[in-house]
Amino acid sequence: MKRIVCILAVFLILSAVLPCGVAQAKSYDVKKYDVSIEVMASGDAKVVEKITYDFDGDFNGVYRNIDLDRTDGVGDLKVYVEEGEVLRDFSPGWGDGKNQYERSREGDLMVLKVYEKTSSREKTFIYTYTLKNVAERYNDVGIFNRKVIDRNWEVPLRDISIEVRIPEGASKDQLKVFAHGPLEGYSEIVDERTFSFYVGEVMPGTFVETLAVFPPDLIPDAGRVSNEDRLPAILENEQRLAEEANRLREEARARIAREERLRNLRQRLLPVFLTVLLGGVASLIGMNIKYGRDLKPRFDGDYYRDLPGDYTPPVMTYLLTKGNVKSDDVMATLMDLVRKKQLRITPVEVQERGSIFSRTTTVEKYKIEKVEGANPEGLSRHEVFFMEWFIDKLGRGEGLILDDLKDKVKGRSAAFEFQNNYGAFKELVKMEGSRQDFLTSNTMPGSGAFLLVALGLLAGGILSVVYLGAWGFGVVAIILAVLYFMNMLFLRLKSKLTRYGVEQTAMWKAFKRFLLHFSNMDKAEIPSIVIWEHYLV
Repeated sequence: MKRIVCILAVFLILSAVLPCGVAQAKSYDVKKYDVSIEVMASGDAKVVEKITYDFDGDFNGVYRNIDLDRTDGVGDLKVYVEEGEVLRDFSPGWGDGKNQYERSREGDLMVLKVYEKTSSREKTFIYTYTLKNVAERYNDVGIFNRKVIDRNWEVPLRDISIEVRIPEGASKDQLKVFAHGPLEGYSEIVDERTFSFYVGEVMPGTFVETLAVFPPDLIPDAGRVSNEDRLPAILENEQRLAEEANRLREEARARIAREERLRNLRQRLLPVFLTVLLGGVASLIGMNIKYGRDLKPRFDGDYYRDLPGDYTPPVMTYLLTKGNVKSDDVMATLMDLVRKKQLRITPVEVQERGSIFSRTTTVEKYKIEKVEGANPEGLSRHEVFFMEWFIDKLGRGEGLILDDLKDKVKGRSAAFEFQNNYGAFKELVKMEGSRQDFLTSNTMPGSGAFLLVALGLLAGGILSVVYLGAWGFGVVAIILAVLYFMNMLFLRLKSKLTRYGVEQTAMWKAFKRFLLHFSNMDKAEIPSIVIWEHYLV
């Protein structure tokens, strides 16, 4: 009852705790990211970011880091949240007030902390700001080069669209566009003022860099001016990057094609995999049938009306248990030695004192002692040891009163000594049993074929994982091979009955059936009463 109460208490505690833990779990990702950038004649760039978050759980707001590298800072910062067709704006401040955001500088990053309580829904945040002095003017070109998506995101970004617009005054053939980042993105020149970039997904730690090239006179007031030609270096670098990107794309295509070929090959080999595994299981079962079973006995009678062998009861136990000895064999040995006239059990009267106010009473107990003049010649070693153990050691040569046995082994040292003697008795029985030729080692003739099957399963499993990526088949095959090896070792160490042991075992079982069923038999079939003393042992 106490155990049931404890289990119920633990269950109730877990029931109360676990839901809280699950409720506290939360996550988010960015499902859409739109960026619009307008490059001004001054070299500044007006940026509008629309970031749609998908929240799962309760959040107090979001962070947004703006990279200030290669700029003179950020101006005109505004933060909004979309609410249908309306934009709700935020004001700068400190604390966790509603419709507020905090702004700080950490190295080349402007860190924004926007307070907006949200629970399991989508929400779009809009950031507008001006990157000061970000465009660069050279002798031959003007450029807008920026990592619009930096490496600092900790969640995947999806559906990323970037649009860069430049001042009027250029023709489309004067423009060039390049993009760096994920291989699956693309960029294009939409018209004489617009560059477009798109990426399906950006993983954490990955960036998207835009490079828009246009005539330098479109940004006459730019502050970042260099009196050199820049286009040749840009083209050379982009050629190198394009070649590297093409190489990576080819490797990716080759990898995908190889994976597709392997997937098709695995599908075609599926019947082979199943056949191999089923064959391995069938072979494992067959090995156990062949090497795990004993010989079939030639004796097939229902009953055996005599003792099958002329050996002691513990040796019979050794035979029927394939090498073990039980505690019952101690009493059986005692009874057998009485039958053999080596020991005798006699009733004795013992005076026992009661409590303080009780009288002394006479109690009849039973004493084991040696029969005077008995010849121990012909006894087994374990029988001789038994008499030394019980009569000479426990009975100190005078015999042992059975009721005194518990008192004699109460002490720690006496209990250890008794256990050691019991162990020695069992070892002597096993030595006697081994001389009877009941058991033999399992040599497993012809098991080399099964060993080859196990090695084949192991090699096939490893090769299929390494070269085919067939993890399901490979792992199962390796496990099956390990079971194969373990089973072979178990069978190899297992003792088997010899032909003599098989016949003796069959006759002992038939003799047991005879003892169980003799009361239902015709009296004429029952052996003489003289041998029943031997049966009892």
